[in-house]
Amino acid sequence: MWVGGNTDTFSEKRFRARVRTMSVFFAVGYAVIAFRLFDLQVVRGGDLAHLSENNRTQVIFLRAPRGDFFDRKGRVFVTNRPSWSLVYSVPDKNTTPRAMVEDTLRPFLLPFPQYWTKRLQKAFESKQMVRLVENVPDRVAFLMREMELMLPGLRVVMEFRRGYPMGVIAPHLIGYLGEVNEREIKAPLKPGDLVGKMGIERIQDDKLRGRDGGMMIEVDSVGRLKRIIKELPFQKGGDVHLTLDLDIQRVAEEGLAATETKRGAAVAIDINTGAILAWASSPSFDPTSSMAEDLKDPNSPFLDRVYKGAYPPGSTFKIITALAGFERNVIRTSERVDCVGYVTLPDGKGGERKYKCWKSHGWVDYWRAMAESCDSYFYLLGAKLGSQPIHEMAEQFGFGQSAQDNMTGENKGTAPSPAWKKKMGLGGWSTGDTYNMAIGQGFVTATPLQVAVMIMGVATHGQIYRPYALDSIVDVNGVVRLKTTPTLWRTIQLKDTTWEAIDRSLESVVTQGTGGLTRIAHLDVRGKTGTAQNPHGEDHAWFVGYAGYKGEKPSVAICVFIENGGHGGVVAAPIVRRMLEAALPVRQEIGAPALQETGGQVLGGKPL
Repeated sequence: MWVGGNTDTFSEKRFRARVRTMSVFFAVGYAVIAFRLFDLQVVRGGDLAHLSENNRTQVIFLRAPRGDFFDRKGRVFVTNRPSWSLVYSVPDKNTTPRAMVEDTLRPFLLPFPQYWTKRLQKAFESKQMVRLVENVPDRVAFLMREMELMLPGLRVVMEFRRGYPMGVIAPHLIGYLGEVNEREIKAPLKPGDLVGKMGIERIQDDKLRGRDGGMMIEVDSVGRLKRIIKELPFQKGGDVHLTLDLDIQRVAEEGLAATETKRGAAVAIDINTGAILAWASSPSFDPTSSMAEDLKDPNSPFLDRVYKGAYPPGSTFKIITALAGFERNVIRTSERVDCVGYVTLPDGKGGERKYKCWKSHGWVDYWRAMAESCDSYFYLLGAKLGSQPIHEMAEQFGFGQSAQDNMTGENKGTAPSPAWKKKMGLGGWSTGDTYNMAIGQGFVTATPLQVAVMIMGVATHGQIYRPYALDSIVDVNGVVRLKTTPTLWRTIQLKDTTWEAIDRSLESVVTQGTGGLTRIAHLDVRGKTGTAQNPHGEDHAWFVGYAGYKGEKPSVAICVFIENGGHGGVVAAPIVRRMLEAALPVRQEIGAPALQETGGQVLGGKPL
């Protein structure tokens, strides 16, 4: 270096410029680093810490047990049972292709539906944990446990599934569970969760579901389990207390299953509250199976015939016609009609059309016509009344309307009238339409639940309560989250003489007529048989009635319907009898001899 002169001055200035430049450079660099550290540690520190934690931990969510189902006597018949599930998540440093994982698992999962392969593909695409199969048998579960080391990301976990300790009971009412789909998923639901797909399981899903638990586990870089960090407690869902009586329910289900067609419905109601004592539809389904074959069954096992199946009510509807007749002072009980087996009407083409009775009864008055279900008598009664009074009486008793307000998809049936027929574009009303309507045929349709509601109104002389099956839901802390109170739906004001005449005539159906098979020594039973003509096959069988202990007010109403079953007095009545015996058993007093039960005989020929 030179000392002094211009050269020294130039070198010093250049040196200082370089120092300033380097200082600015380092200052900017340190500022950037400081800002970045502030961003990482302060601004995004929480998120990055969570992300870092997820790189070494995973949470396996385990389903909480759903609430149990109890009948009115406190007996549990739907609960939970432990079950193995196979879950899979793709490790962060995965080196095993999906095809190899699938080929490794396939020999062990052959008994299971093949949708597990689609779930495996979803796991690889979404990088999320998915359930491959559920309800895995112990033997397979233990084999899968041994394979966890061979297939990092594979887990065998224990969860809760529905259990039926007394066998599957009332599945149409209870419902079943299925995996949540994209349309149903919303907080707090997650992919893979089970939700109610039918019945009370669906309607009260949020109260039944509970809060899921699980485990937080630590895994290594390839997804192998190192340790369980902590367990996340679950909370069980609320318990459901129903109004069902399992004794009556079993009798109803067994009776329907024993019929020739195995298609039908039975419902029993406490007439003083509207509480459902039995709700049975046949054929049924098994929610513990895959139910794939049930979907193909032409007998429609998933159809709840109690409130979704509408059919001609047949001669059970004669109760409505008789009520209208008494209210309009058209019926003279001693007035007789000569039943020759049919009634004729001009057909408009110079000829006649015959409206048949099921047999030639000869001369019948009202009492015998109801007891033996004479169609000819009711054809002519309907013609005297006209269609409108019958229609109005039917509407008062709930025909053509929803009988309940909890279950979705109810079939309202039809309470026809001339205005209805015109609105439907079916032409004008004829006397023949009135004939058919008077005996519950033609355009008249009703569900078994509606017919049961009708007979409830008759039994109580006009007090109709809304049918309900759900009594209450109680959470794990004993807090009642839902409580149903009996609701008086409608009150029907008719003359006392009308109610008395109907009671007497329905009693004669059982003591002297087509309902003889429902006679029970210790009970007062009243009812009506029905055989509804079906243009698509064999006739439908009906019986509807109510009963109470001897000398007491009635307490139970029952309706049994057998699709294509034939004659109500032969097919449906025995089921009603057994249901009544279950609902109102013999009161055995100390020291008193047991009452002898005797069934009645069917009156000549082919009863209605």
